[in-house]
Amino acid sequence: MQGFREVYLRLRNLRRRRLDRELDEEIRFHLQMSARDRIESGATADQARIEAEKGFGNVTALKERSRDMFRFIRLETLLQDLVYGVRALRRSPGFTIVALATLALGIGANTAIFSVVKAVLLNQLPYREPDRLVALGEADSGETHPETVGFTTAYDWRRLSHSFESMSLYRDARGAIVERGEPELLGGMRVNYDFFKTLGIAMRIGRDFLPEEDQPDTRHEVILSHSLWIRRFGGDPQVLGRSIRLSDAAFTIVGVLESDLTTLPIPGSSGVPEIFEPLGYALTDPFACRDCQHLHLIARLKQGVAADQGQAELNTIMADLVRLYPGSYPAEAKVAFEPLHHYLVGRVSTALWVLLGAVGLVLLIACANVANLMLVRANGRAKEIALRSALGAGRWRLIRQLLTESVLLAVLGGVTGIALARLCLYTLVGFAPSEVSRISKIGIDATVLWLALGVSLVTGVLFGLVPALRASRIDLNDALKNLGRVTGTRSRHGLTNFLVTAELTLAFVLVVGAGLLG
Repeated sequence: MQGFREVYLRLRNLRRRRLDRELDEEIRFHLQMSARDRIESGATADQARIEAEKGFGNVTALKERSRDMFRFIRLETLLQDLVYGVRALRRSPGFTIVALATLALGIGANTAIFSVVKAVLLNQLPYREPDRLVALGEADSGETHPETVGFTTAYDWRRLSHSFESMSLYRDARGAIVERGEPELLGGMRVNYDFFKTLGIAMRIGRDFLPEEDQPDTRHEVILSHSLWIRRFGGDPQVLGRSIRLSDAAFTIVGVLESDLTTLPIPGSSGVPEIFEPLGYALTDPFACRDCQHLHLIARLKQGVAADQGQAELNTIMADLVRLYPGSYPAEAKVAFEPLHHYLVGRVSTALWVLLGAVGLVLLIACANVANLMLVRANGRAKEIALRSALGAGRWRLIRQLLTESVLLAVLGGVTGIALARLCLYTLVGFAPSEVSRISKIGIDATVLWLALGVSLVTGVLFGLVPALRASRIDLNDALKNLGRVTGTRSRHGLTNFLVTAELTLAFVLVVGAGLLG
């Protein structure tokens, strides 16, 4: 790599020397032609040479502009700014470490929380046409969140409604498996035969349950989750038809899911269901009574049917059931109806959005902190900035250099923050309440990385712009004479005080919000 760099530099220098030589010859030719025209007009050789040089202009400036036409000046200038920025940060290790740590905490916290918000709230459910899926339940007049429903009530809803493509009941199930390794207690579900069809979940191998298998005393089949199939059976495609023992009963494996059912949790548990058995209820069962509300119900609306239309139809059916069976339902009984996505995340969505807003305030506090550090650092670099300005650097050139340093610092802080977020995300997921769905899907993907990069760039401009504008507005005489002690300190102190006040205000809002959230 070092040898390649030396060859590249030599070739570049040779090309530059050739271009400089051609440029000198071109300028010399123009000056000679201009001088000859003046000599022919009666001027002496010395007068003609001086007048030709005056008329031609500043040769050095013209050479610089001509050279800029032969190279990628913007890219080279950016590279120069980056190299100079790295050197400037290396010269101030204390400032660099403190600023990087501050930015890493702010950007890392935002990256981690946004990854949770994206996985839980923003990503669509991994089902076919998830907008048509709803959760249903029996409720009193003031309740809106679906909880449970009785088997007979759900049977009547399914039989009498016309707005739904399918309805499917489910409940929890447990079983200890002893085949293929150490005994293991598995969590799962007992589901209606059309449960997976209602959700729109495909099988990796095998089939769904059949209607005749979803009957009392005939449920001897089981469907495995994808992770259980890999973990206990090594992904063997010949597993279909194999008999396994769950606790004290034998079941035949008829299917394996394409992917784990991580969105719809086991009722009353935070685990991922790994075994699925037929529900096996009938109207004649004593625990299938109208008062026995211990089942959960999901449904899929027909294509083109609005949610309000489906809810109104079910409420009408429920009112008829209340009149027919007054002893089984409260007089004000209604149907709790909720889109499945809101049903799964509704209880935690407000808390997650508030948490995202809180870490946003943390990032603003970090920006104010770093902006204050940049202002103090700019005071110490006043002589350096004054010297560069005296040597011909324009104000925009100085602002661009200082902004490049700020953005470079923010990007480095963002990279450190992403690494910190990856380390802390596992702890954050471990402390997540059981109500949070799709916990296993939380991670830092490409979208989160791009957002972190964007936040880093915006953060660099946010905390670097005002200090750069302040630092570039400098009195050259005072700066060079007083070795960096510049005038206008009162305005700088005023800006510092404003930033400190803003930090305290944001911190107060953050503490109050954290108390309310708790």
